[in-house]
Amino acid sequence: MASRTIRTNPAALRWIRAAFVASALAAALHTLPFYPDWIAAVLAIAVFALALWTPAVALLIAVAALAIPVAAADFVAGAALCVIGFALAQALASREAAGSMALLVTLASLPFGAGFAGPVLAGYLFGLKDGPLGAGLGAATAIVGGALLGVSRVGALLTGAATDPVISFGSPPKDPLAFTWLSESIAHAEPARMLHALTSAGPTWVLVAQVVVWAIAAAAASWLRGADRNGSEKLRALAGLLLLTLALAGPVGAVWRAADAGVSFADLARTTGASLVVVAVAGAASEWLFPRVTVKTEAAAPERAASSLRAKEADVDELLRLIATAEEELASRHTRIAAVMLTDLKAFSRMTERLGSVECAKIVQRHRDVLLPIIERHGGKGKPTGGDGLVAAFDSADSAVRAAIEMQEAIERLGGEISVPEALAVRIGIALGEVVVDAGGRPFLGAALNLAARVMGLADGGRIFVSGDVAHALQSDELLHSHGERDLKNIARPVEVFEVLWKPGMEPQAIESHGEEERTSGPEPVSGPDA
Repeated sequence: MASRTIRTNPAALRWIRAAFVASALAAALHTLPFYPDWIAAVLAIAVFALALWTPAVALLIAVAALAIPVAAADFVAGAALCVIGFALAQALASREAAGSMALLVTLASLPFGAGFAGPVLAGYLFGLKDGPLGAGLGAATAIVGGALLGVSRVGALLTGAATDPVISFGSPPKDPLAFTWLSESIAHAEPARMLHALTSAGPTWVLVAQVVVWAIAAAAASWLRGADRNGSEKLRALAGLLLLTLALAGPVGAVWRAADAGVSFADLARTTGASLVVVAVAGAASEWLFPRVTVKTEAAAPERAASSLRAKEADVDELLRLIATAEEELASRHTRIAAVMLTDLKAFSRMTERLGSVECAKIVQRHRDVLLPIIERHGGKGKPTGGDGLVAAFDSADSAVRAAIEMQEAIERLGGEISVPEALAVRIGIALGEVVVDAGGRPFLGAALNLAARVMGLADGGRIFVSGDVAHALQSDELLHSHGERDLKNIARPVEVFEVLWKPGMEPQAIESHGEEERTSGPEPVSGPDA
């Protein structure tokens, strides 16, 4: 039977992770004279809330929040931080953002004088796959940042800065949120200064050696991970971490001496001592408060499982751990806010009666072959609903609406290419909200999916109906017509429904109330500001 290793108390770990990310952002914003205190507090709280459920989104917001003050000091550096930071956050966002957390742990250890703790904890906490990568990227980030700030050393890392600082934080703009400083920052942008600062930092072998040493230390620490340990085994693992931290001081001191960095033995001793304390506290918490345990991932046959659970009380603990792990994974990796689209072929049942099942199946497949690539082209994740419809999730309302318009245009063209007794038409409903997605990012269930189905139920063939949340989130200037608030079946509150008038001269559809259901009829005249 297969098994997997997890940590106990996953809910508490999620809160600790969120607090760590938010605290790191708050500390960084506090050192940058840019945001008013209340804005910095709001950003930290928002990142904390997002990091509880979607760490990748929280990291993207944190990168953007840090890139803006850097751009005010130097536009080129701010733009580079934004682009590189977004790319790294996306690339490291897999496996509960473990790679990004390893990078943050590495960076966070430097300002507190415990730089040797960063790579050791990165490898020990996040494993061989994510730890060395995060530690190496963290070291490289600190070195580049130090070179641009014009400082020769960032914690335990030498930067080799040989020029005046490229990024210099003076007095903050009077009104930073008005972005009046942006034009001045762009006007004074000098890409050559940043390139010169990076190429003149050296010697190069010192910078590369430090990144390699940090990655090797993380890889070595990853071998000290283990599950289902007893007390003496936990003590041995903790001792191994402390010895590795001490061992790391050797090559780092050798690099300092070879580079003639002017760093004293007392500095090396202080860094080593602080790192040992941090490693001891974090290692002890990991081993005794959040130990790693091995659980089975394949369920036995129902009768066998029931008898096993009755016979062995210990298996109840394993079952509870599995449930907690599944809830954690469902909440953090498979639940998100998305624009959900649902489509349906008009008069499909009547078409089946006239053409037969085989011919209708061909038409359904043909329309899927046309529409699914459009969904993917606009960044959506879609799949058939099992009948004649499609369901898809998009990151933004604009992407969903643009895809819907292109889909209607494609279906209109397809209708002219094939011969069917009924006019080939698709109705589309879009809603914005929480949805559970499968491993491919496609909608599985959720409030947004239910609402999209109800909104689509109001539409006739060839129409695009969206919920009010979608309409208000649009950044594009699509022509919308409000059908007012509607009482939709099994939806607690009335929902404002809009129609996207996707082609020139299109008139809105009329909807007549009929009890709890809604009945559609022909077009109604366009009037008022909704036109």
